[in-house]
Amino acid sequence: MVQSMGRIIRALAASLIVIAAYWNILDFWERSVEALPARDSNGVVVQRNRFEGVLVLLRENGYLNGKVGFATSVELTGTPRTPNDDQNFWQAQYVLFPFLLWRNGLNAPYVIIDSSVGSIADVPAGLHKIRDLGNGVVLYRGIHEP
Repeated sequence: MVQSMGRIIRALAASLIVIAAYWNILDFWERSVEALPARDSNGVVVQRNRFEGVLVLLRENGYLNGKVGFATSVELTGTPRTPNDDQNFWQAQYVLFPFLLWRNGLNAPYVIIDSSVGSIADVPAGLHKIRDLGNGVVLYRGIHEP
């Protein structure tokens, strides 16, 4: 009788510990995980989504790493860059790894023109459009073929 009472008490204690653990997990989920901002609100994730097509196109063309020119409408018009332009460039560099972005590098084998901050009236001579991704990003074959 005493042994069976001890088993019952141990079973109840174990059950309470399991219930408390699940309760803590649910509480953590409600307070922490659900309170996180949406993934698409992160600037790096937004840039990754914008430039994903560039990575695919470069790989389809057999270009797996190396220099890629990067220019914006601001740079093509000669307007001074803003801190936001610099942030967009470095985020693009991060998401386009293993490629090395070459700022205003119109002589690179491939050139990305980012017109998200303004339209581009004249594309520099010698660049041949591969594809307009429809989100302000256009990939060109550069002046020097790979």
